[in-house]
Amino acid sequence: MFRYIFLRLLAFCFLAATATVSAADEETAAPDAVEETEEIEDVEDMQVAAVAGGFLVQSPSGKRGLTEWTRYEGPLMTLNLGLMVIGDYNTFDQDIASVAQVGSIPSETELRAGRLMLRGKLGRKRSWSYFYAGEYNGLSREPEDNTFRTTDLAFTRSLGSIGDLTIGKTKEPIHLARIMPGDGVLLMERATMDALIPNRGTGIKLGSYALDRRLTWSVGWFNDWLFTDESFSESDNIFTGRITGLPVYADEGRRLVHLGLALRYAEAENGTFRFREPPEANTAPSYLDTGEFPAKKSRTLNLEFGTVNGSLSFQGEYLKTKVTSVQAGDPEFTGWYLATSWILTGESRSYF
Repeated sequence: MFRYIFLRLLAFCFLAATATVSAADEETAAPDAVEETEEIEDVEDMQVAAVAGGFLVQSPSGKRGLTEWTRYEGPLMTLNLGLMVIGDYNTFDQDIASVAQVGSIPSETELRAGRLMLRGKLGRKRSWSYFYAGEYNGLSREPEDNTFRTTDLAFTRSLGSIGDLTIGKTKEPIHLARIMPGDGVLLMERATMDALIPNRGTGIKLGSYALDRRLTWSVGWFNDWLFTDESFSESDNIFTGRITGLPVYADEGRRLVHLGLALRYAEAENGTFRFREPPEANTAPSYLDTGEFPAKKSRTLNLEFGTVNGSLSFQGEYLKTKVTSVQAGDPEFTGWYLATSWILTGESRSYF
């Protein structure tokens, strides 16, 4: 029943996208917001109306532009085509204790992902945005994994001064390094504390700007029942909220300070949790692995910091997850990282 209602809602979104936006909506649209939307469309791995408040690495030209043959603009929709291929080679030097813990790890090359991305706007007045990303995992997948999987499928509608409403499979508004696109993270891999935050969730997200775009906020409710065999009541509910601010922003973004705070509440899926992550090398096994343990819920606190000074940048985060589990003694998990980068060609990391 809930699947039927949700799918009907998506169908209604498509139909509503073709309708004419009222004159009142046009009058209340801020010029700077329109310019920002047009600029975001040119960013190759940026989700349409993704969670705001993060960093990108731009090309020396200042924009990662798409060639004309990857674009389409028609009366009812626009389309921008993107392709991202990620390959890895990892080699390991292990001591006796490491081999005893995780086994001998061979050097390995893999095609990690081949991701096809489609994004654009729908309707005569372009009132809806969409983003789709599908990933080919044929050469590096585990035997139980699908060859092709949908990583993102989301539709976004501006609600004017209220904010932007997103429906579908998308990133939760938490964890700065996870919000940033995969080819734009500060280092080659995200930190191992990624184990505490999932990649994507299916649900509804609302977010907007404030204080002349110096502050962002976003809240979301996620439940993956639509893409699993579980009923709505059996699937876990997740609630996430995030707020970010720019106390310093100067020289058109070449000097800035970013601060962020996010909270997350998650019910245990099928009454269990499991946190695991490889050691910042995708071909390695999970060095951190709790195994499945009975639990009821978890609460997560996330603190973010980032700064840019010309071509030099720093970024750090702290995560703490408290799990309600009588059997496991209510365990707590924490993680943090601090990273820096210097772009030799002189560009600055841009902020969205």
